[in-house]
Amino acid sequence: MRKMLRILLLLVVSFVILSFQSLVLAQETIAISRQGINPDSPYYDIKRVWEKINEQVRFSQQSKIEYSQILAENRLSELSYIAEGKQLDYFETSSNRLSAQLGTVANLAVKTASSTKKAEIVLQFTKYIRVLEKLRDLYSANSSYWLLIQQNIDTLNILSEKLR
Repeated sequence: MRKMLRILLLLVVSFVILSFQSLVLAQETIAISRQGINPDSPYYDIKRVWEKINEQVRFSQQSKIEYSQILAENRLSELSYIAEGKQLDYFETSSNRLSAQLGTVANLAVKTASSTKKAEIVLQFTKYIRVLEKLRDLYSANSSYWLLIQQNIDTLNILSEKLR
């Protein structure tokens, strides 16, 4: 039994180390950290569970907002990875996850964040829009993939207005 617990602990620690490895992709002046584990990885579900656990152990509203922002950047990085690699099997799910996470950030911020924090989030959203426009333009106008990314852009615009 102890041996199984040690192996499980070793796997969790290894996973944490791998999931926080990041490379930086510069797009103009915008840096998006690359994830070590992306939606096409067999470890992706474990990463998502780990994120959900981490989310639950955040107790202050400020900590919840900051962690949600980190997750939003992770989702943007994953969508970028999927869009640039033309991995169409994961495209819709990655796009939907990004929109959902952006909504979480905005909803938490609307409830409790200071006006300075809200302005910071709007600025972050504006940077995300520029990245998404570049990703969108990798696809034919009005194709389903172009439209999915445009929907992310529209979501960011709506949420930014909500935060103003």
